Amino acid sequence: MYIFTCFEVCDYDILALNKCQGVRHGAKNKLKYIILGLLGERALTGYDIAKAFTADIGEFWSANHSQIYPLLKRLETAGLITHQLQVSGEKLEKKVYSLTAAGQAQLQDWLHEPTSELTASKDEFILKLYFVQNANDPLLPPMLTEQLNLHQAKLAHLKQQMARKFSDQASQIANYGHFLILQHAIEREQGYADWLARTLAQKTSINLSYCSFDGFKRGGRSFYWLIIMRVE
Repeated sequence: MYIFTCFEVCDYDILALNKCQGVRHGAKNKLKYIILGLLGERALTGYDIAKAFTADIGEFWSANHSQIYPLLKRLETAGLITHQLQVSGEKLEKKVYSLTAAGQAQLQDWLHEPTSELTASKDEFILKLYFVQNANDPLLPPMLTEQLNLHQAKLAHLKQQMARKFSDQASQIANYGHFLILQHAIEREQGYADWLARTLAQKTSINLSYCSFDGFKRGGRSFYWLIIMRVE
């Protein structure tokens, strides 16, 4: 009987590779370019920009109010965006931001730059898994089951998004980049869920509880046997 475990080449390896190549994470403020890109599509309020991170952009990037509003101020000071005041109701004023020519130029420069880094994502489950050293650790089954449920739910959500937003070829062509991102996210979650399911199945089927080795001699020859009891 052969007992084996498997592991995934993941963010730890990517991080080590980038260190060897001298890559400095965070050298670019990518949130800056996300905001420029959103304003390149249409004028938005700060609230609208923040809301984008709970919808489409939130599928692959996260940001909160405390990051967005100070950055809007810095971008405006730098001349990359501008704003107009709009009155909502009788007294409430809101700033509606739009892209300047300089902002559009910076956005285009960024889009034309090569994307030559592999960025390590932050996955707390993978981080915890790194420190599990024993294949029979009782932590593994609940950890794997929890993550499998989470990724299956995420996969179902992404498939619903795909069906709602890109039900025909015309909608796919009109927003082709967004379509590709959603397609990639679905394949990523499917792969993650499949890996978790396989790992969980291996964990529950290979659980050794007893092992005995014995033997005897007869006619000058030695005979041995190995007894393995497996509980599934």
